[in-house]
Amino acid sequence: MSHHHNVGPFLTGILSSVFLLTAFTSPASAQLIEESDRILPPDPVPGGTFGNRITIEGEWMAVGADHDSDILAPGRVDLYRRDGGDWIHTQALTAPDGFDGDHFGLPVTIRDDRLLIGMPWDDDAGNRAGAAHVFTLQDGSWEWLQKLTPQGIDDTGALFGSTCVFGRDSGEIMVGAFLESIESNTEGGLWVFQEEDEEYRLAQRLSLPGEQPAAYFGRSIDVENGILAVGAPGFLGPLGFRHGGVAFHSIRNDSWQLDGILLPDVPIQYQVFGESIDLDGDLLAVGSPFEDTFGESAGAVHVYRISNGIPDLEATLRSNEPSRGFGFPVNFDARGGRIVIGAYASSLDGTREGGAAWVHERIEGGWTSGTRLRHARSMDSDFFGLSGTFDGDRVLVGIPRHDGTGEDTGAIAIFDLQDCDDSGLLDVWEIASGGLGDQDGDGVPDSCDLLDGDFNADGVVDGLDLGIFSGLWGTDGSMGGDLNGDGIVDGGDVALLLSDWSA
Repeated sequence: MSHHHNVGPFLTGILSSVFLLTAFTSPASAQLIEESDRILPPDPVPGGTFGNRITIEGEWMAVGADHDSDILAPGRVDLYRRDGGDWIHTQALTAPDGFDGDHFGLPVTIRDDRLLIGMPWDDDAGNRAGAAHVFTLQDGSWEWLQKLTPQGIDDTGALFGSTCVFGRDSGEIMVGAFLESIESNTEGGLWVFQEEDEEYRLAQRLSLPGEQPAAYFGRSIDVENGILAVGAPGFLGPLGFRHGGVAFHSIRNDSWQLDGILLPDVPIQYQVFGESIDLDGDLLAVGSPFEDTFGESAGAVHVYRISNGIPDLEATLRSNEPSRGFGFPVNFDARGGRIVIGAYASSLDGTREGGAAWVHERIEGGWTSGTRLRHARSMDSDFFGLSGTFDGDRVLVGIPRHDGTGEDTGAIAIFDLQDCDDSGLLDVWEIASGGLGDQDGDGVPDSCDLLDGDFNADGVVDGLDLGIFSGLWGTDGSMGGDLNGDGIVDGGDVALLLSDWSA
């Protein structure tokens, strides 16, 4: 049972959930999905960090390439349009007023015909105060519409635009400034803009109650079903140390009001609970990438189910291999049945900070222990997993510091999520957990593995099939056995049968 301490719908409360690790079946060994394809930067630039951020909305994908800090470039965003199963590059965007080091493209998000791009090191409102740019889709091309900045203040160092999302619709924009120091030093803030006559105007600014130095409020943001969740990974809790929290807001009197702050039930100092979040339907995922529960800075992700605005802890997810920073980012798929989780600082496959990413799936009674995504040609400091998003039955994961086309030029790895029997679970998971057989070890379940000579459909070609084949000898193949399609079952089909021989 979960216990919540919420003092009322119109007062600030603290929401706390009893720690519950939902049971799941764990395969004897970790399972992997290998990269099936990749997207390379259209114009490779050393230090370009293509793939640092990825967002997909309908037929459009935007990829941020904000550039390394020591690269003299303002950053760019590449736009792709879906063409069947392919992504076709259509446009490259830069800020109309960008300067070197502005980090345009960190982050990116699309809603309907609007594209929102952060530029957190912009200097208009002070050194590294930050900004965000809005683009609109016109006749298949993305055109600049407006620049958003902190208004009327010197916001030096705020990094306004380091996080930004659309709110209840494309006419509402939320921009985080997690290092803003208006209430107290680096407490953070969140700015809300509303569209009126094709212009976004400041409607509200949100912050934490009281003083919370170094709370980093606004580090992560999401809006779903009338709930605004804002991560504050440096939040100082009642135990007197920093562990983080997530502030819940709802609309009252036409403005966003704080309902409560979700804290981890077993707080751990500097676990940065709330560094990343994702809302999908009635589910909330909270990344806690420096949490020590499963090892020093191994990280964890806490999944909550929300009912009447109150989150109940459903599961705590971990990596099933040694990791560092598991929990940044976190992203559900469209149906909330899968989640991709990054751990870009992990050192696996013989690399140092090559990065890693996992897909966990919802099963009866909980969530799976995860399937690792492994990209080809892993290198040191690739930061694989720094971004990740679903694309139907595929998942795209950024490798922003991969050196495939030059130093830190970046790339995006594509992984096919095979579920041949439409069970809702990955084939590789079901094979590893014993739910599906794979006698020939090719990674395809026997029930879906159509071998030419497997006449009895048991997943292998053996003596039983040879007996069936012999009974078809000399026929026209209408009952089977004509493996080469020449209209007769004869010696020409024997070689094909033997090529799949398993025993």
